Amino acid sequence: MKSGQSSILPVIIPFFCAAFMTIALDSTVNANQSAQIRKVAGKTFSDYAVPAYSGSRRRPDFTGPGREYLYIRTRVSEGFKQGPLFAGPHVLFGIGCGTNCVFFYIGDLITGQVSKFPLGGEANYNMQLQRRPNSRLVKASWAPNGETGRCSSEDYVWSGGTWHGFGEKTAAGRCPELS
Repeated sequence: MKSGQSSILPVIIPFFCAAFMTIALDSTVNANQSAQIRKVAGKTFSDYAVPAYSGSRRRPDFTGPGREYLYIRTRVSEGFKQGPLFAGPHVLFGIGCGTNCVFFYIGDLITGQVSKFPLGGEANYNMQLQRRPNSRLVKASWAPNGETGRCSSEDYVWSGGTWHGFGEKTAAGRCPELS
């Protein structure tokens, strides 16, 4: 380099170092946020334990309040027969409403009653649920309004016919895949 000429390296090197550090920190934050999403509000399945159910599966009741589910009776009936057990004598099953769109329903295997899970549809794009046969807790995660760069989650507890939510949390990054 000739005298009187300035080098651009002292300007570029700090810029690239700062950019690299930002990317590295962002990926660390996203990994930490993903871990937080898996453990929203610190709730665990054992906090809401119930005995697992091993009795027979009753057919859904489409009279009274169940009448509103007549238009999807075939899918609800399939859910009662094949849906995964949840919260003792219940099934929690999904019915698709398009690409990555699903509504979830809960069925009582003793009474035949059907209820809707509070989240679902296009507002809760790509929704996934974690649940256990011997727990009343459900951990939901989804891409809010189809935004794939963010993940929302909320814990819900089934309490004798009603859902109690613990508040939605949103973090940057994709929702973790459930196993």
